[in-house]
Amino acid sequence: MESPDWIDEIKSKVRNPYLRLIQKIGNTKEEDLEKLISTHNLDNQELLIIQKLLESKKLDKLNLFINAIKEGCTVQEITKYLTWDNFEYLVTAIFSEAGWNAVSNYRFFGEGGQNIERKRFEVDVLAWKKPYVVMIDCKKYGTTSQSPIRKSVKKQKRRVYEFFEMI
Repeated sequence: MESPDWIDEIKSKVRNPYLRLIQKIGNTKEEDLEKLISTHNLDNQELLIIQKLLESKKLDKLNLFINAIKEGCTVQEITKYLTWDNFEYLVTAIFSEAGWNAVSNYRFFGEGGQNIERKRFEVDVLAWKKPYVVMIDCKKYGTTSQSPIRKSVKKQKRRVYEFFEMI
């Protein structure tokens, strides 16, 4: 009896060396990354990935994530293993790789209605490429309940309004 297509798809994902490496690294801090790699049993494919990143002098999680996407992993597969801050940096890196100027955690002060009450705002990702500016509030929800999404959208609308008032 032949196995269903979805089983083969699951098997191929588990065999992907980038995903295996990302799973092993997990939430390791950047400064502990090399130590973790030396203590794990890595197979030849995973060692080749590490060697490639070392040769490019870019052995960090972000470059591992970007290379995984370039090698066919989906963002959905990778984000399962990211912390919220790594997710924000990944979104920033994706914009940068696409030729945009992008920064994470952009902070600014709103005008506050003729400077009466200047409030500090923060945008997870600010990306620009003439004539466009994109302001992103990164969210990773386990479920898609409308309540937290509506609240996030309302806050983001205020940040966008204040940003464009400022510029």
